[in-house]
Amino acid sequence: MQLPSERNYQYEEWRPSDTPDIQAMREMPTAPQTLAPAIGAQYDRAQELSRQRWNNAYGGGVPEQARQALQQREQRGLQQDYGALTSQNAYDANMANFARRMQLAEMTLGRPLNSRMTGYDSAPTQSIWGDIIKTGAQVAGAAAAAGV
Repeated sequence: MQLPSERNYQYEEWRPSDTPDIQAMREMPTAPQTLAPAIGAQYDRAQELSRQRWNNAYGGGVPEQARQALQQREQRGLQQDYGALTSQNAYDANMANFARRMQLAEMTLGRPLNSRMTGYDSAPTQSIWGDIIKTGAQVAGAAAAAGV
């Protein structure tokens, strides 16, 4: 037979105070796309080089339609590269902002300091069947010893 038991758990938690570091992290503006001007300047230089290459005096032997088609194909490739770079730049800026927010969440997360259990556990007691079997075995042993 099992007697009742009761347990109570209490936890103490530590939460960081609003330190200057945490406040500065909260007030930090989201990361701007700082590479966008550099990417734009690189794209402008590539476009200008392409125009100079296809409009120079030594390109006179190439038919005008072929020259325009090749130049447009090169410009489309440059535009695709520019779009991919700006997209990747925006993704990187968003990931940097996400990492900053995760660090802020980790800095302000409460931590358990102490846990304490109160209450009691009862020790199991023998069941009544164990006593009956033990008594029956003693009686049978005594009867066998007496020769009955």
